[in-house]
Parts: sequence; C-alpha cells; structure tokens
Amino acid sequence: MPVAKPQSSDARIIGHVDMDCFYVQVEQRKQPHLRGLPSAMVQFNEWKDGALIAVSFEARKYGVKNALDSNILCLIFRSMRGVEAEEVCPQIELVQVPVAHGKADLITYRNALWSFLSRNGRCERASIDKVYLDLIDAA
Repeated sequence: MPVAKPQSSDARIIGHVDMDCFYVQVEQRKQPHLRGLPSAMVQFNEWKDGALIAVSFEARKYGVKNALDSNILCLIFRSMRGVEAEEVCPQIELVQVPVAHGKADLITYRNALWSFLSRNGRCERASIDKVYLDLIDAA
C-alpha cells in the first residue's frame, strides 16, 4: 500500500507494532528445538504452573490461549494456566519466564526488541512487545 508523503516537514508518520507471541519467538530463537512445536511462556507463579503470557501459533491450533491484553489483572483472571494448557495440548513445551530477585526478569526480551528495532530508525517503547516507530524516512 503506497504511503503519501507528508505535506509539511513537521508531519510525522508513526507506526505501532504489537508483536504477537513475542516472548515465545525470542525463546524459539534462543532454543531452536522449540521451533515448530506448540509452546508457551509461563509467568512465574507456582499456582497451577503460572499464567501463560505468550502462546505460539502452533499451540493456538490446539486451543491454548493467553490473556487478550496486557493488563495484569486480565493475566491473573482470564489467562489459561500451564496446567490447563497441558490438558488441551499434552505435547506443549512450557518455558518459564526467567526470575531474578523474586520478580520476572525481562531483560532478555527487552534487549531482543531493541537490538532489532533501534537499528532502523527512531522508536519509542510502549511496552516490552509494543513499540512506536518513526517511519518518516521510509515514506
């Protein structure tokens, strides 16, 4: 789809990128044996093996789901848990989000996003898997 050039030099073209199953894709890159397998990322929590925060496309085919938005209350109350994912997809590979100092350690995922996106222009992080890109030079 062609993009119109801005009329003034002050105009900006901003793109919003929301990466689907981002955490799983980072893990699949780190652990190639996960590629092509149903897999999901589990937020640290011992109750029913924790809440799923990202689900691979392969696992979605079996009905494995995570919360629809990033609101933490939705993750707690609406997301499928690890135990439930194993019931609908026994072959699923569950990968634990790393923990440091009693909290989720997301530095690997932050670095993966920024190493890729910040190479190609200006960007602003909205969350770990959401970013705004300044596309003015691409137009």
